[in-house]
Amino acid sequence: MEKPAKLYRGISVDHIVFDGLNFNADMYPSSPPKIDENGRQVVNDGNEYGVYMTDNRNMALDAYGNCHGYGVRVGVVGKQYFALPLVGVTFEIDTQNIDIRNPWITSYLEAVYNNGYGGKEWIADVVPSENYRIYRVLVGGDTLNEKKEIDSDLPVCKIKQQVRETIEKRMQGFELCLYHAKKNPQNVDLNMKLYQELFSE
Repeated sequence: MEKPAKLYRGISVDHIVFDGLNFNADMYPSSPPKIDENGRQVVNDGNEYGVYMTDNRNMALDAYGNCHGYGVRVGVVGKQYFALPLVGVTFEIDTQNIDIRNPWITSYLEAVYNNGYGGKEWIADVVPSENYRIYRVLVGGDTLNEKKEIDSDLPVCKIKQQVRETIEKRMQGFELCLYHAKKNPQNVDLNMKLYQELFSE
């Protein structure tokens, strides 16, 4: 099978993890290998060990880089909880001079190959830093905010600064809303409206 020129990889992580990511480092698998019953190195779900990528950009954007779920929970009032967002990063990988291959997939995951999207999965043992770039950065939705895209053409330090500022602003709003909600838990909905008026983006 002909090697595609571009591949994509998406991740969603806690904002603290994101802030510590080194985007000038080579890309390796995110965890050490496990050994399956046949003595093969595998990733956590049992598939072949390596850095996973896809030739379907939408799969990376939607399935992995789209911040499904929430990050750290910061407070609870009644049945309503407040949680900080995840940060999603989608990478574009230039495959020139990278040894890539189609991974073998464990039988019980074949039905969800490439997360049900068209296209193929690919893996490499390592992706050199010069072969990837940030394609999209997304601060996820949280209890009271919609998702927010950060300009991925900015320098990495500026991207991280904008993510930090977004998280800090949301945290301020959470703290205010929690303060009022705990004083008057019967009016949680009213307090959320106050939050949105003062702090939503």
